Amino acid sequence: MNKLTEALFNHQLPADLAASQRFNRQLLELVAQLEQRVAELEENAGSSSRNSSKPPSQDSLKQRARREKKPRSTRQKGAQPGHQGHRRVLVDAEAVDEQVHYYPDTQCTCGAVCDLAQEPYQRHQVFDLPEVRSEVMEHCLYDAICPSCHKRQVARLPDTVPSGQMGPGLISWITLMNGAYALSVSRIQRLLKDQWQLSFSSGAISQATCSVTEWLNRFISKLVRRYVACPLLMLMKPAITAIVSDVGFGYCVHHRWSTFSPILPEEKAQPMVC
Repeated sequence: MNKLTEALFNHQLPADLAASQRFNRQLLELVAQLEQRVAELEENAGSSSRNSSKPPSQDSLKQRARREKKPRSTRQKGAQPGHQGHRRVLVDAEAVDEQVHYYPDTQCTCGAVCDLAQEPYQRHQVFDLPEVRSEVMEHCLYDAICPSCHKRQVARLPDTVPSGQMGPGLISWITLMNGAYALSVSRIQRLLKDQWQLSFSSGAISQATCSVTEWLNRFISKLVRRYVACPLLMLMKPAITAIVSDVGFGYCVHHRWSTFSPILPEEKAQPMVC
């Protein structure tokens, strides 16, 4: 309630003519404002998703009841005549891991013996995931003591054996999950525990991704220095690095990481060790 309406309810009327005229003008302005407000409310009350930008979820029950119902379609459910079906193509018999054969009873009800077909009349293939488990390889190092001078000789790990507890396959998998699939370190840690029954700290998982990044940087730098004279186009994606040249392609593989490198016509495709 504003001051004008409050004065009317309290019977505080103006005392002279000039004050009465000002009071009347204020009343007229108030009436005009109220009429405009009523028009806006009526317009909003009649608006729906059909005549405004309101979503259908904001329609009232009456407005929803007045909606025009779509006519029932005469077409049947499912694929329509002429539709080209999409079915999974069967894997070749040579690529199947295991086959189980089922034979019917060859004794007919009439007493005769049925001729067994040489080929199955139906092939039903079931796809499943194998049991996954991690591989643990233990490297045993021995020492030897000289009986004369008592000097001790110890075996050393080869350069191909990782110094840490993660092999190249596990490091590649962690980097793939972190890069291509954008999994956080905590999610990778939980996935390793649930799927592979492996427990690694978050610091070890972070260090695994950093080691691959350092290796890729050295590998790319070596390729760029080697083919600096060739026009190159470098394509970089998470866990994938490709270098394209108009002089040819080579294929280099390091553990489970692969990369393309351009090869000059007089050179042969040889694996590069970085």
